[in-house]
This record gives sequence, structure tokens and C-alpha cells, in this order.
Amino acid sequence: MTSLSPSRAGLESVLAKIGRASTPTVAENNIGLTLSRLLNQKPQLSPNDVKLYGVVGATVRDELIRQDISFKAAIPGDSFQTLPTDFPGIVIIDRSGFTAGPWLGIETESGIRLREEVYELCRYARNNGIPVWFLDSPEIDTFSVIRIKSACDVTFPYLMFDDFEEGAPMNIEFKVIEAAVSRRFDFEGME
Repeated sequence: MTSLSPSRAGLESVLAKIGRASTPTVAENNIGLTLSRLLNQKPQLSPNDVKLYGVVGATVRDELIRQDISFKAAIPGDSFQTLPTDFPGIVIIDRSGFTAGPWLGIETESGIRLREEVYELCRYARNNGIPVWFLDSPEIDTFSVIRIKSACDVTFPYLMFDDFEEGAPMNIEFKVIEAAVSRRFDFEGME
């Protein structure tokens, strides 16, 4: 009596030809191109070395680099999934990061997925005790911006300097962020 089902060896041969085993190998990257290099990030940073993480516009990014403050830019689709629950730094959401780069279009109707991802990044950070700073711009707030701001701890420029004790030291990250955002609004902050 002959079997109507194929033999195990025959079945494995067919599956190997049409399945994952038939996928060609990925070409080797001989020029050293990596996602970190494309995004101008230092790949050697561990999560404990990063001071700031989040959505960063070009001006703030350049200022952080100039001041040698370590940061890591959030990437759409993977923004809060890669943020450790015990991240020792600060999450920053820079509104100027919504106008160019990977977060472009967040304030438009079609940018709902991006808006909700940034909103969830803020909520995730706050739920884990990570401070969230929103770096504002002088434009009129859209619904997207209002929603994201509602999930942040502090909005810059920080105008309530009475909150600080006289002579109390501020960390360098606060000073750099405050100065950069204050320049957007054309007034002097805490420099």
C-alpha cells in the first residue's frame, strides 16, 4: 500500500525551497553604515550614559552636542519601547522636532500615529518616574501639541524663576535647554 502523503524528507525539501530557508542572505555592509551613524548618535552610549532622550529638533541637538551633553533621539515606531524603566535621565519633547526629520507632520491630521506615540512616550516616562520636559515654540498650539503637553511635567521656557531658591545651583541640562528655548521666544532666560 502506498502513502498519499509525502515523506518527511520530501516535505522538508519542499519547505526549504519555498520557505525561510530560501531567503537570500543579506549583503555585507562594507562601509560601516549603521542606524546610529545615520542619526548622528554615539553608538557606544549605554542607557546610563545618556542624560536626555526624546524628540529633538536640529537647533537643540546642535546645542547639546556643542555643550557635550549626551542624548539619544527617539525613533518613530520604537520611541518608548527602547527606553528603560529605570532611565536615569530626562525625556525631552522638542516642538521644533515636529517640523523636520522623522517626526515631521505630527501636528497634522495624518500625523495621529506619531502624536499618539509621543503622548505614550511621555506617559510611559512619567509612570516610571522619569521627568518629561516639553520644549515649546512661539506658534499657536494645535490639538496635538496640547495633548502632548498635558503628559509632560514642565514646559520650557520656564518662566517661574521664583520657584528656585536664591543661589540654588541648576544642572547644565536645565541651563542649556532654557537658554535654547528662550532664544526662540526672543527673551532672556536663565543663562
